Amino acid sequence: MQMIVPGDLIGTLLNFWLVQLVLFFPLAIPPFLVMHFLMPKRVLARYWNSQYFQAWELALFSCFPSTFMRTVMLTGAMAFPRLGKKRKLTQLYLDVPNWYRIYAKVYIVAFFVYSGVFMAALIFFGIAAFVEGPRSA
Repeated sequence: MQMIVPGDLIGTLLNFWLVQLVLFFPLAIPPFLVMHFLMPKRVLARYWNSQYFQAWELALFSCFPSTFMRTVMLTGAMAFPRLGKKRKLTQLYLDVPNWYRIYAKVYIVAFFVYSGVFMAALIFFGIAAFVEGPRSA
C-alpha cells in the first residue's frame, strides 16, 4: 500500500497561516502594546522586585524586548489573581485601576478563544487537505 501525501496540504496550511497572521497582528498586537505602555508604574515599583521574583528574572525581563514577557506575567496575575498564587501576587489586582483589569481579562480571554479556534481550524483544514488528496491538473 502506497502512502499518499497530498501536495496541496502544505500549500493549504501555509495559506491558512498567512491569513491568520494577517488577522492576528492587527487584532492582537496593538491592544497588547496598549497594556504594556499603560502598565501602572506603582505596580512595577511595588511588585517587580526580589520579594516576588528571582534575581535572574528581574535582570532578564527588565530590558527590551523581554519586557513584554514581564507585561504578560503581571497582567495575568492582575486579571486572574489565582495565576499569581505561587509568587504571592494574589493582591496585585487591588493596585490597578478597574478598567485595566477588565481590559486585561477581555484581552486574555479573547486571545485564548482565538487561539483555540485557530488550532481547531488548522486541524480541520489539515485533515480536509489530507483526506481530499492531491489534485490532478
